Amino acid sequence: MRPIFLERAGEPKQYGTKDEPDWLVPNLIPTQGMVVLASAPKVGKTVFATALARALCRGESFLGHKLEAAPVVWCAHEESPRERVPLHAGLTPEDPFYIGYRRGIPRLDDPDCFLNQPKYEPDKDRTHYVYVEAMKLGAKLVVIDCLQAAVERTNLADNQSARHIMSKISQWSYYFGCATLVLHHLTKSAHRGYYPERFADSAQILATSSTHLFFERIGTGENPRRYAIHGQGRHPAPPARVEVESRGFFDWRLADETTAERPQTITEQIMNFLKEGPATATEISEALGLKLESVRVNLSVLSRKGKTMPLSTNAQSNPYVLLEDPV
Repeated sequence: MRPIFLERAGEPKQYGTKDEPDWLVPNLIPTQGMVVLASAPKVGKTVFATALARALCRGESFLGHKLEAAPVVWCAHEESPRERVPLHAGLTPEDPFYIGYRRGIPRLDDPDCFLNQPKYEPDKDRTHYVYVEAMKLGAKLVVIDCLQAAVERTNLADNQSARHIMSKISQWSYYFGCATLVLHHLTKSAHRGYYPERFADSAQILATSSTHLFFERIGTGENPRRYAIHGQGRHPAPPARVEVESRGFFDWRLADETTAERPQTITEQIMNFLKEGPATATEISEALGLKLESVRVNLSVLSRKGKTMPLSTNAQSNPYVLLEDPV
């Protein structure tokens, strides 16, 4: 006789046996589970996520894929109705794009929030609980914009607190059979690297997600609206890197040419520059278009690791040399 809490892995009862990945938005958003979409502030992730949600609720194409129409619930913890006006252009009352603003929806760490209930009880009227409302509307995507603004009492840098919040979101997503897209800000500390080290706060934010996507602007010059999306996740897993272009608020397409190369970190850019010869922090900052403070921090880190060395003690004009350079 088997213990009641165990089951044979080969004969699941409620999880399905599909061989193919089940995508809500192909290669980006699984049908169920929690996805974290992160970028530096003001890069464009909210516009990107809104365009995705708009295409989903209207059954339109997004990044070359025709989506099956499904209602969307958007939790605007950060933006005001006035700020959202341009992003709602063209939507009609018939479009199933439902939005709640910070005054009308509870924070994720609010004692009355759905996340802090031990279980869902259908006989109790909990109309303010986002996922209950989403279920009533038949929504297949819930968007939380953004994670930092959605908590008030919780320190997300604390592993246990972050795991409680994020694992609950993931559990409710599976319970109600929908996907949750959580928008998240990256840290501004560029010397920590690009991906995934720059995901702000606790590592548990990534550990509890089904998929996490790093949204990075790579466009320059004549094509400033080009972005790279770096993906990692459980099955179904997104591509490691996809490049997309924005041709308007709601017109996002796969880029014509996609490269698998990851961007250089600040540290790598500095080390490559120093291969040409000694240079001061100011010279490196001006040549590479980097913030002077970031360059100084990286040079200090490289010096402690024995990879660079200052040639003088003058703090204002102190050239650094790459120790691996034969010069």
